[in-house]
Amino acid sequence: MIWENIIRRLNAVKCLTAHIKGTRLSTKDKSSYYRSALIIICSIVEGLAYEIVKKNTPPPDHFFEDTQKYSEVCNIRSSVLGTTSDVHLYRRQKVGLKINDEGATFARYNLFLKHNRIVSSGQYKTLDWMRRERNRLHIQGLTKADVDYTKIKIKRAAKAISFLISKV
Repeated sequence: MIWENIIRRLNAVKCLTAHIKGTRLSTKDKSSYYRSALIIICSIVEGLAYEIVKKNTPPPDHFFEDTQKYSEVCNIRSSVLGTTSDVHLYRRQKVGLKINDEGATFARYNLFLKHNRIVSSGQYKTLDWMRRERNRLHIQGLTKADVDYTKIKIKRAAKAISFLISKV
């Protein structure tokens, strides 16, 4: 199923870039089309990273990272202690993070690939750059106009698809 979705998304990128070539657009408008294409490419790369992590972790749960879980075991009211605030005691438990858990993110997939030497340091840097670029879709965190998407960025991102496909 992932391959069908990758092909569909690559066709969408092809349509976007063909439109840019075939139409007289301002630099700002081109940037908008390139942004859309880059977000689609990033979704492909994240999907490939997921599949590689899945391939390199044991089924059925595909634990790929140890993390900490905190559970409250006691709440002591401030009136009992004579303090200005309540005291909460927590138990820390080491748990495995599953590939489908909420905390399983593009960043964590990338780190798994790096730490397990599935990608090189340079490839990791490209993946992390892509994650940061993809996260720019969250407009509340932007501090300047979001108009610097270019053909060069699209080509850089597309290289990640190439090096990841060989590892799936």
